[in-house]
Parts: sequence; C-alpha cells; structure tokens
Amino acid sequence: MRNKDKSSKVASNSKLPQHSLVAVTWEDASFDLDKDPGTLQMVTVGYLIRQTAALCVVAGEAGTNMDYFRSYTAIPASIIRSIRLLQPA
Repeated sequence: MRNKDKSSKVASNSKLPQHSLVAVTWEDASFDLDKDPGTLQMVTVGYLIRQTAALCVVAGEAGTNMDYFRSYTAIPASIIRSIRLLQPA
C-alpha cells in the first residue's frame, strides 16, 4: 500500500516559503517536570509567517486571499524538534 501522506519533513533551520502550511513539533517549555519527569511534545499546525534563527511564527487562521492572518504562535527555535511541510505556499 502506498503512503498517501504528501508531507515532507525538513530541518528546522531550512528556510521554507512564507505562508506554506506546516506542522511544527516542539517541546513545551512550560511543562511541569516536577509533576511529570518526561517531556511533552506539542504539534502546531498552521501557516508559516516568519522563520528566523531565533524563532518560528505560525498562524492558525488565514483570510481566503491569504492576505490576512491571526491566531499566532511564536515558537523559539531552541525547542523546535522538526518542521514538516504540509503544503507549499
């Protein structure tokens, strides 16, 4: 059976086109290690707004013409584990 998943995993330091649909996997910096010694990985899915050496900004909502974005999540680069390209801009 063929894998129908057309997403591709890219290095978190690879530059992707702005407004691409991405899935960013990252470790939750506010997770309480006293209550649970493991790490909690989160996945944020949305439109790539900004990607720098310091952070990645993803928007959860986009206007129909891709000219307006909101519901931003800013993720520090140091806690990003992977970025998957789901759909190019």
